Amino acid sequence: GVFSQVFYGFRREPKGSSSAGVPTCPTQALIDLYHELLPDLPKVRLQTKDRARALQKTWAWCLTSKRGDGTPRAETTEQALEWFREYFARASQNDFLMGRTLRSGEHANWRCDLDFLLTDRGMKHVIEKTLEPA
Repeated sequence: GVFSQVFYGFRREPKGSSSAGVPTCPTQALIDLYHELLPDLPKVRLQTKDRARALQKTWAWCLTSKRGDGTPRAETTEQALEWFREYFARASQNDFLMGRTLRSGEHANWRCDLDFLLTDRGMKHVIEKTLEPA
């Protein structure tokens, strides 16, 4: 409510707006890319608030962070969509994430999905532990 907005010093952004000049996150387009590039992983059937928030967080990170060489990952909607395309394609090359390696113990029945790929842990796994495509 208004109290929490004033007391905690935050404002909710109106629907459809973006923060810090970041283009609005095209949630469905990102889900479509996930389905296109990772057809063997579980399908997204529900668009929950948590999932939308995770997509928006990763979208904003992509548009506001820099690569190791200091260049921006993306500065436009088109560049950010291309980054997600490359990210999902790179995930498809990771044998562990795609279930192509033997799993035991706590990972025996684990399957990678969109939610995991949007976590900090999932992003580190794809970005740091997956070889660059040749």
